[in-house]
Amino acid sequence: MSDAIWIVLEDGRIMTIQGAEPDFFAEGCDASIDYTLFDQFCEEIDGGQMDYCAEEKKYGHIRDVVPDILEFALDLNGARTPNYYFI
Repeated sequence: MSDAIWIVLEDGRIMTIQGAEPDFFAEGCDASIDYTLFDQFCEEIDGGQMDYCAEEKKYGHIRDVVPDILEFALDLNGARTPNYYFI
């Protein structure tokens, strides 16, 4: 995975994502992505780590993670993934 990327969501919130340090993963996982979610005024409102199995997901680039990390971080539960763009 590469360096951090910045995403702007359709409602103005901003998210950064980057590969996490390979220290701690949930059982059955061997990789993780760190994320931080900011409001439209750049105040941090959430953050965390999404663990995953690299062999199962086969992300080629950190941008490939975006739909999954949005589902995870925003707790969409099957709701529509918001529109977004990269900055």
